[in-house]
Amino acid sequence: MNTTRKIKRYLPKSKDMNYLIYRLLQSLMIVKLYHWNTTSYSVHKATDELYGELNTKIDTFIEVLLGKQTTHKNSLLDIHTLQLKTFKHPTSFLKWLEQFKTYLIRLNIIFSSNEHSDLLNIRDEILAELNKITYLLSFK
Repeated sequence: MNTTRKIKRYLPKSKDMNYLIYRLLQSLMIVKLYHWNTTSYSVHKATDELYGELNTKIDTFIEVLLGKQTTHKNSLLDIHTLQLKTFKHPTSFLKWLEQFKTYLIRLNIIFSSNEHSDLLNIRDEILAELNKITYLLSFK
């Protein structure tokens, strides 16, 4: 009697991961645009630091994601355009940040913590940076 079971590795659907990569790239560019548009020196410096941290962490996240993907790597990166938003006021930028944080938190739905703790840990580091900027932007 053969008791060996095949363990099927669960990966989210390719379209979910393509959209995730899209959202990460979009968010990185939105932060950079806000950084350039602000008229506050402290916000300019804080968003510059945020952009640097996000750039590094998003790059790591996507590289780990691609490393786990055995097929369809090219389709995951098939992004031709990004729809970007520009914000001139801190309140609208903070509202967008909250929506992006909610999206990242909900990644638990598509990534199992047993199978993808590495990705969720990087996601948590990204969330920490977003929470930090939320705090820094609360100063008058």
